[in-house]
Amino acid sequence: MIINWLFVIFPAEMRRAWRLVRRDLALWLGLAALLAVLAAAGPVDGSAGALSALLTVPIALLMMFLPVVLFHAAHLGVTVGWREVLALFAERGLGLLLFGMLAALLCAAAATVAVAGTMLATRGSELMPAVSAAMGIIVYLSLFVRFCLLPFVVVLQRREDLGTLLSGVRPALKGVVPWLWPLFASSQLTAACRWRLTPYVFLINLGPAGALVVPPEMQVPFVVVWQLTMLVMQGVLFDYFLATSDAAGVAADNRPLVPAEES
Repeated sequence: MIINWLFVIFPAEMRRAWRLVRRDLALWLGLAALLAVLAAAGPVDGSAGALSALLTVPIALLMMFLPVVLFHAAHLGVTVGWREVLALFAERGLGLLLFGMLAALLCAAAATVAVAGTMLATRGSELMPAVSAAMGIIVYLSLFVRFCLLPFVVVLQRREDLGTLLSGVRPALKGVVPWLWPLFASSQLTAACRWRLTPYVFLINLGPAGALVVPPEMQVPFVVVWQLTMLVMQGVLFDYFLATSDAAGVAADNRPLVPAEES
């Protein structure tokens, strides 16, 4: 099964996702190069450091937001104007940031609790560091997989359009659904395909670790190549988002994406 995924399923899904990235390749290359330069610069004192920090946050947010919009436009076969893109960003960008931060916080908190519990359970054992670290990674990834479709949900869907998708939420949690509906919607959409999504979530999270072992002179090209690879994997997640949304009877809200012209 692993060999079949590695040599058949994985290449096929990456090829399908590449079509979403290829149409706006110049834009992605420019943003990836800018992020790479900012990352390679590292912490800098004074006004240069403040400017680098101020640029990194909005560019990172754009790298979360733009793939959703442009992948959806590529799927529809249309071209959207930057006025429409910026208007949608103004409407849903803050929500994407807040829900993304909340999801990351939940994943990190659960992983921390798992590590602490494992360390207590294996206290005194030589395997304690390895076992506790492995447990933290497993818990983090298992939650991260649930939220990996969150950007697509926040940008392309609305709570009133989800229909019965959220009806399967446990009764004890129904009170918070109106406030945290994107988290629950992402969790519901991934329910049937989490094992298929897990390898991509794992690979996406390998980027920061890979940057630590790359020689300084290779940092910029590594980050550029990795950002493009990650974009293709995000394209795979987008394909799963479309498939699971269709299966759940939930259509993406494409009304904000009124095409400027047909491609």
